[in-house]
Amino acid sequence: MSNYPGGSSWAPMPPEPPRPPVTRGAPPPSVLTAVRLMFIRAALSVISVVVAVTSKDAIKKAVIQSDSTLTPAQVNTAVNIGIGVAVVFGIGFLVLYTILALQLGKGKNWARVVALIFAILGILGGLISVARPQPTLNRVVALVIALVDVGIFVTLVQRRTREFFVGV
Repeated sequence: MSNYPGGSSWAPMPPEPPRPPVTRGAPPPSVLTAVRLMFIRAALSVISVVVAVTSKDAIKKAVIQSDSTLTPAQVNTAVNIGIGVAVVFGIGFLVLYTILALQLGKGKNWARVVALIFAILGILGGLISVARPQPTLNRVVALVIALVDVGIFVTLVQRRTREFFVGV
């Protein structure tokens, strides 16, 4: 027979001693740069919405150039859907990048990982936007966003940045 609770022949494991909270100093310059770039990226989302809404005629021309068999009603539907998607995504990215920037500044590693993923997707999206028929202003905004995403990616993979997030 066993002398231990539950009929086990093994003694229960002692509880883990409490760990002190993780303390870290001020974020390194690379983290502060990433936070600033993420706020810039959030602002660019608003700019992209304004550009999409104000360039309806140019978008309509691009849609007609991409498929001249569309009826006027189909062209208008495509343009309106495109602008609606741009507005939804622009507002979504504004909120998302603002939250990520604030959490990144607090040293949350999950925010760093999510920001890296979105930066990679933003770079790919910028490259794809070059090939799509769209108004020049929309293309310029997309490329600027892609360049900011490159900056976010570069600052988040730097050694000092990674070291700041260790243990989180």
